[in-house]
Amino acid sequence: MNKRERLQAVLRKEAVDYVPSSYWFHFMDLSEVKAKAEAHLHFHQATDMDMMKVMYEFGYGTEQKITKPSDWEHITTQGRNAPEYRKQVELIKRIQDGLQEDCMIFTTMFGAFKMAQFMAGEEMLMQHLVEAPQSVLAGIRAIADMLADWASGFCGLGIDGIMYAAQYAEKTRFSRAFWEMTVKPCDEMVLNQIQKEKKYILLHMCGMAQYGKEVDLERFTGYPMDIASWAVYSSHLSLREGRAMFSCAILGGMDNYGSLIRDDSNAIRQDVQNVIAEAGAEGLILGADCVILENPRADRVRTAVMAAREMKGGV
Repeated sequence: MNKRERLQAVLRKEAVDYVPSSYWFHFMDLSEVKAKAEAHLHFHQATDMDMMKVMYEFGYGTEQKITKPSDWEHITTQGRNAPEYRKQVELIKRIQDGLQEDCMIFTTMFGAFKMAQFMAGEEMLMQHLVEAPQSVLAGIRAIADMLADWASGFCGLGIDGIMYAAQYAEKTRFSRAFWEMTVKPCDEMVLNQIQKEKKYILLHMCGMAQYGKEVDLERFTGYPMDIASWAVYSSHLSLREGRAMFSCAILGGMDNYGSLIRDDSNAIRQDVQNVIAEAGAEGLILGADCVILENPRADRVRTAVMAAREMKGGV
């Protein structure tokens, strides 16, 4: 059973020889696509993880400068001609060419609200939504339409799926009713396109403690997904509880501010054993709450990956 076959079996919730692993690591200090691709491949090889997740680190911007709410009404997206899209395509292709094993590849995408935040900043975006929500939403819907086309383009490269970072579902940001009228339809435009392309959806319901806002995970229960990922420790929803909430495979369990950022291999191994023992191996991909931001090191991640493999059959 190779890495691709093992992950496919996990997605079908079939028994596997060990619990596969996937951890995420930013390469923001590298500006060139070639260097980012090489860093991805080096990290993957050094850790021997079971799937390749391609990070998205190019932000987003248009020729229109956003200074007032009405500016959102005049956003003209560049579609697949956008430099950010072209760079991500190049990154994916370089990684595909350099990957020396048969494992699944997922590329990362952010939702339309997050891309709008890249354009204007969170503070301005939120203020404009208060002042003139319909003007802002006109622009964000245009971005969502572009992202759906981007998703189609990425899927056409032969990747296995997309890790969609679903954000802006924090309990104190928008009311449930406002979220359902605004954020959810934009998410669904992209997710429905991925489904149409017959690719896997890794839905990452992003909400780390440093953001100071608790994500309402129940809002996502109707979203299409093949793998569910959320911040176990800041949301206080265990993997076992999440398995009951989401009917698909799950990814996570490790605290990205815990043993993974400390020089204590025994603690990492113990945490891995505890996560698998408590959550159960069925439909489980071991990973962290989110990207490892503080003091990330490949050797620590490799320790976690190997610890999962030592538990044959997840027991």
